Amino acid sequence: MKNGPTNLQDLVTDLNTKKRKRRTSFTPQALEKLNDAFELNTHPSGLDMSTIAQELNYDREVIRVWYALIFHFFTYLSFENIFC
Repeated sequence: MKNGPTNLQDLVTDLNTKKRKRRTSFTPQALEKLNDAFELNTHPSGLDMSTIAQELNYDREVIRVWYALIFHFFTYLSFENIFC
């Protein structure tokens, strides 16, 4: 027998009861380390991200998302500065 919802009502109920992950709060020291690492390399490898995550005691996915958001932010700012 499989685990999980067996009909549409169970699926809807299951989806509504799942909790979202709490938003990550970075310490000032972690942000300093992340910014320093970003200045050195804006496109770190998976291994680099895993190393940073381990050093800072954060999940690798949290570090990956931080890099993506910061890269997008700086790209958008650079794009705005060119055309303004």
